[in-house]
Amino acid sequence: MNANKNVIGLVGSPNSDGRTHQLVSAALEGAAQAGLATELIQMSDHVATACRDCLPWICKDNLECTFDDDAFEFYSRKISGCGGLILGTPVYWWDTSGLVKYLILKMFRVYAMSAPFQGLPALGIAIAGGT
Repeated sequence: MNANKNVIGLVGSPNSDGRTHQLVSAALEGAAQAGLATELIQMSDHVATACRDCLPWICKDNLECTFDDDAFEFYSRKISGCGGLILGTPVYWWDTSGLVKYLILKMFRVYAMSAPFQGLPALGIAIAGGT
C-alpha cells in the first residue's frame, strides 16, 4: 500500500453513533497507529443514487456515471485516490444497507470492465443491524 495515501473508512449506516461507526472508527484507529493517514466518511452525508441502467452501457467506457450524481463522483474520487478502503455496513434482513448497496452496484457498473481498483487493500465490516 502507498503510505502517502489515506486509508478511508466508509460508514454505511444512517446512524452516525452506532456500532458500524464504532467499528469502522476502530479499524481506522488501527491504521493510524500503524502510521497511516485516515479519513472517516459518513455515507449518509453523501448518498449515491441507484444505477439508472444507461443503455448503451456508456459508463464503462467513460469511467463515470452518465447521469449527474455528485455523491457517486465524490466516492469515485475518494476511492481512486486512497491507499486502502474500509467499508462498514449494518446488515438488515440479510443484506447490506441501501447506502452501501447503491454505491457497490454503481461502482461495479462503471468500473468492472477496467478494474482500476484491483489490488486495493480493503476490509469489509458487517454488523448485525437493529437491536
